Amino acid sequence: MIRLGTQGTNPTPTLNRLQRPTPSERGTGSRFLGGLLAVFLIAIVAGAVFLLMWDIPAPSQRIEQILSTDRFPK
Repeated sequence: MIRLGTQGTNPTPTLNRLQRPTPSERGTGSRFLGGLLAVFLIAIVAGAVFLLMWDIPAPSQRIEQILSTDRFPK
């Protein structure tokens, strides 16, 4: 519940402890952080979708190596 104070000529709203402030009372700082969080989450989701859809080609170079028989038990 918002009650208007009577001190001075300019009434100021006071908030009850259990009431959450309305978006207009929160200020631009929380809006900025909320927007930054939204952009961050969208970037993470877009990156995950990109990695899931990316068809990484398998290596195509042939590797040949001669192994000595001394390395294997008889």
